[in-house]
Order: sequence, then structure tokens, then C-alpha cells
Amino acid sequence: MTPAAIRISIAATALVSIVSIGGALYYAWPRADAAPARQAALLPHAAVSIPGEAAAPRGGDLVVLTERLAHRLTTRDTEDGEGWALLGRSYAVLGRNDDALAAFERARRLLGDTDAQLAMDHAAAKAAAGVSRRAMTGSASLLAR
Repeated sequence: MTPAAIRISIAATALVSIVSIGGALYYAWPRADAAPARQAALLPHAAVSIPGEAAAPRGGDLVVLTERLAHRLTTRDTEDGEGWALLGRSYAVLGRNDDALAAFERARRLLGDTDAQLAMDHAAAKAAAGVSRRAMTGSASLLAR
């Protein structure tokens, strides 16, 4: 083989290797649109973390993350209206309606009444908190009979 043929053979081998490795990484690496279960299967050791804080156990339990956010908002970033809105949404997902209502009220005091989504979330929290209070009152009155 001539030196030119050897160089061409080495370049072709390198090109095929690079394309093969790139393709394998493309299909194996989790993408943002991939299902969470697929991401967890591909990266079981990954954990969600908040900058400046330790990682949450098992990839980020919502209860743990919500409590961390609540702690941060009550100790350091008390004037973070967006943070209070996020805390309200987190509490709503967890079914902690009274806490969600308090967080949304704090967010609205800080951000004002210009955010339509926040106003709707606040109204939904009011309704949910009212329903949960009525349900508890109704259950208590049934038990008292």
C-alpha cells in the first residue's frame, strides 16, 4: 500500500468511528422530551439539585423540594413573589390547600394583580381550601351525631 492509501484508510476508519460513537450517544442520551421513566432508567444515579443545596434523595421527591423551597422563602428570599407562586402551585399539587392559599396570597401581595395565571391559581386555591374546610366540618358534624 502506498502512503496516500494508508492515510485515506486511517481517515476513513476515524470518520466511521466518530460517526458511530456520535450516533450511539445521540440515541442513548436522554433528551428533554424523553419520558421521565426512560430518563430514570438511563441515568438512575442522577439527582435533582438546587444550586447551593444538597441533592434531594432519589431524584427529587416533590415533598422534599417543596419543603426546601418553603424554608428558602421564609428564611432568605422572603420578597421573591415568583418563588411564593411556585410554592403555592407545589402545595396545590400536594393537596395542601390551606398552605397553597397562604402562599398565593403572599405572591399576590408581592407581585400585584397583573399576573392572570397567578390570579386564577389564587382563586382555585381559595375554592379548594373552602371545599376542604367544608368537607372537614361536615365530617366532624357527622361524627358528632
